[in-house]
Amino acid sequence: MRHVEQGSRWWAVCVAVVAALGVYGCSGDGGGNETVTTATLITLDAAAGSLVAAGTAPDGAARYDLVLDGVSESAVAFADRPVRAASLVPVDELVADWERSGFAAEPPSALLTVRDQQGGTWIEAFRLSEPIFGAGGELHFTADGADGITDIPADFVDVDVFITPASPEDSGRIFSIPGDAGTIALNQGPRPRSWTLSVDAVSPVSAFLWSGAAPVAGPIDTAALVADWASFGFDDVPPNASLTVRNGGETAVAVLTLADPVYDAESASLRFTAFDVGGADSLPESFAESDLFIDTAGALAGGGRSAAFDKLIGIDYDFEARCADDNWSTTNPAACNPQPSFTCPSEGLALCPARCQACFDADLAQIKGLGVGAIMIYNPNWYALNAVQKVGTKVLLGTFNDTLGGLAQPDAPSGCTYSGFPTACGQTYARYLIDGACGSHSPWDPNTFCGDAQTFITPWQPFLQAGTVIGIQIGNEVLSNGFDRSQVLAAAKTLRGVLDARGYTADKVPIVISLVLGQEATFCDNGAPPANVDFIAAHPYCTNVAGLPPSWPASGTACLDQVKRDFVNISQKQCGASHVFIGETGFNTGCPGVYGTQYVADATTFVDGVTRWACEQSLGLFHFAYVDACPAGGCLAGCPSQPAEGNGYFGLYYTEGYQTKGPLVPKLSPMPSLVCP
Repeated sequence: MRHVEQGSRWWAVCVAVVAALGVYGCSGDGGGNETVTTATLITLDAAAGSLVAAGTAPDGAARYDLVLDGVSESAVAFADRPVRAASLVPVDELVADWERSGFAAEPPSALLTVRDQQGGTWIEAFRLSEPIFGAGGELHFTADGADGITDIPADFVDVDVFITPASPEDSGRIFSIPGDAGTIALNQGPRPRSWTLSVDAVSPVSAFLWSGAAPVAGPIDTAALVADWASFGFDDVPPNASLTVRNGGETAVAVLTLADPVYDAESASLRFTAFDVGGADSLPESFAESDLFIDTAGALAGGGRSAAFDKLIGIDYDFEARCADDNWSTTNPAACNPQPSFTCPSEGLALCPARCQACFDADLAQIKGLGVGAIMIYNPNWYALNAVQKVGTKVLLGTFNDTLGGLAQPDAPSGCTYSGFPTACGQTYARYLIDGACGSHSPWDPNTFCGDAQTFITPWQPFLQAGTVIGIQIGNEVLSNGFDRSQVLAAAKTLRGVLDARGYTADKVPIVISLVLGQEATFCDNGAPPANVDFIAAHPYCTNVAGLPPSWPASGTACLDQVKRDFVNISQKQCGASHVFIGETGFNTGCPGVYGTQYVADATTFVDGVTRWACEQSLGLFHFAYVDACPAGGCLAGCPSQPAEGNGYFGLYYTEGYQTKGPLVPKLSPMPSLVCP
C-alpha cells in the first residue's frame, strides 16, 4: 500500500490501459480525431468503486473483485506508436475486445489510484483480467495483487487505473498527473507549431507505474517529476501523452509530445510546451476538467547493465577516521555531518558546516590526486558527497544497515528507522532517501533547518541527477548483520522500483549488495545475482588477516594469490563475472604499538599486485581502506585483547597521531600507483 495524505479530492476518475494490441474501429464523438487502430493507452471515467477480496490467484497472489461504478459510455483510445492518434471508443466495445487485444492470454499489469472520502490517495499495482458488466451497469475486473502489497479502503471514489502489457520488453513508465481546469494556446512563430498547455489545481502528488515482469506502483511528488525530467531522458526523447478535456457534456481528446515542464507549487499550476498535437482541432482553448497521462514506453527505458565498475580502481573512504572530533573518546566515532543550515560554533567539525566541508574537500582533492576513479562511502554524508562532486570523481553510495530493514517493510508512514531514528517504511522510505526528508516532510531542502527532533535524511537527488553516484550499496555485509536473503530481495525490489520510476534505471544507478566471501553460493542463482540486484560487491580477504587475533600469510604475494583464487573460484563462479566486482580487499598491518612496520612491505606488495591484476582483468576494485581506522593504542583487528573499535589497520594512510582528524601520513612505501595503464 502506498497512502498519500491529501487535503482535497482531485479531478474525475479515469482508467488508462496500455494495450499490446487493440483494434478499435469507431472514432466515436472525438471531434475529428483519427480512429485508433492500434491502441497503447485507454482511459475511461468512473465515479466510484470498491475492492472485494476474492481468494488467491494460481500464482499465490491475493485476488480481488475490482468494481467500478458510474463508468462513462465512452473510453479514450490513445496511440503513440507507430501512428499517433486518439479517439473515443464505447466502453462495451473495449470489454468485448478484451480477448482480441491479447489481454486474456496474458493479463496486463495495472496501476490503481483511488481516493477515500477524506481526500487521501491510495496507490496499488495489480494484474487485471475478465472484465464484465454487472446487472447494475457496474464494470468488474478480476484483480490480482502484483507487488505483494494491498491495503486500500474497501470503498473509494475518483479512481485511476493504468494497464500495461506484462511483457518485460514492453516495460516503461506511465504517469498520471491529476489536475482540473486549464488552457491550451497556439504559440506564435515559425513551424514546427507548438502549443502552451496550462493545467490548474494540479495535485502535489502524482502516480507512477513501472511496468514489466515485476510491476511497481507508487506516488511521486509532482515537483520531483518535473525536477527529474532530464533524468528520465525526456530532454533527449520527449514523452507522449494523452490529454482528455471536458466542458460540461463535451469531451475532446488529443495526443501530445511534452517538453519544458514548469511547476508552481504555490499556485498548484503546471505548464508544458506541447508539440505534434494530434486532434488539435477538437480541443477548446479552455476547459473545466482534464486528464493527463504521460506514457514513456516510447522513450528510452534503459535498464541494461551498467559499465561503471569495469576496470575501475577505487578506495573505500572511512571518513570517521578523518573528519571527526571524537579522537577515539568513544568506540564508534562519527564523521561530521551537521545540517547545512547550522551556525558554526567557535571550534570543532561536528556542528560547523564550513569546517566540515573543508575537511572533506581536502581529503577528496588528495584522493583525486591518486588517480582513482571512485570512492565508496558506507552511509550518505552531505559533505562527502559534495566534495566528490566538486572534484569530479564518482561514488558508490552506501546506506545504513537499518535502511535495508526499512525498504524491506510494506509501505507505511512510520515504523522504520534511519540510522536509528524513526522514519517511514517501504516506498515512502525510498522516496525520502532520494528527495530528503525532515520527519514526514519530503522533498526537503537540506539547507532548510529541520527541527523539533524530527529525523533529517540527506537527499540523494542532487548527486543522482549529476551522475556522481554510480551505484547504491544497501547496507554492508547485511547477511552477516541480522538480515536474511528474503529481506535483501524485498528491499532491492522496493528501491529498484522507485529508482526506475524516477529515471535512474539499472544502467544508470545499479543496486549493489556486498557479501562476505562464501555467501555467494546461497545468495546468487544460476550464476547471477537475484532479481533487482545488479552487482555483488565481493569482499575477498586472505585467511585470518582480519582475524581476532589476526594471523598473516607467508608474504604479501601469498595473500594476493589467495584473494585472486577465491574471487575467481567463488565470487565470479557463483554470481557471474559480469555482475561481480571487488568491493573490499586489503592487508592489515597490525597495530603499530605491537607490530611496528613489520608488515608494511607485504601490504605494499599486496596493494600494488591486486591493482595491477584488476587492471589486467578489467575488474572493478575498491581498496580497503583509505586510512587506518583505530587509535594508536590498538583496536580490532590487529591488536589482541583491545576494545573493538574501528576497522583495524588496512589503510593506505593514517591520520597523524592515529587521531580522527588532522594531517594525513602515508603508510605504504613507496605508495603504489592506483591508476590503470
